[in-house]
Formats: sequence, structure tokens, C-alpha cells
Amino acid sequence: MGRMKELFIEMLEQEPHNVPQDYPVYKTDKVCPNCAESTLVQMSHDDYACDRCAQDFVSVEGSLRFK
Repeated sequence: MGRMKELFIEMLEQEPHNVPQDYPVYKTDKVCPNCAESTLVQMSHDDYACDRCAQDFVSVEGSLRFK
């Protein structure tokens, strides 16, 4: 195993909270504020993306903001 891979594994073992969590991706009923032609796809708890215009959004206190 390469040295960089060993360092990466050690880093993950020391800080397990940095490991990405699996989140199911699904289509929501929220209309895209950018193109208003499609609904948004939820990528994670706070991240959304439009499948038509490819704009990314983040949910901040219940409202969508451009990323």
C-alpha cells in the first residue's frame, strides 16, 4: 500500500466525523428558483441541484440560496 493511502486511512481513523454519509438522492416538489422549469433533486440534507439548469442550491433556515 502506498504511503499516501496509509496517511489517508490514518486520517480517517483519527477523525471519523469527516467520513461522508450516504444519503438517498431523490426528486423533490420544490421548483427551481433559477429556471422555474424543473423541480430540484435533493443531494444531501441541505444540498439541492436542478437537473435542468444544473444550478446548485443550499438550504439555509428553510429557504434556498445559490451556492
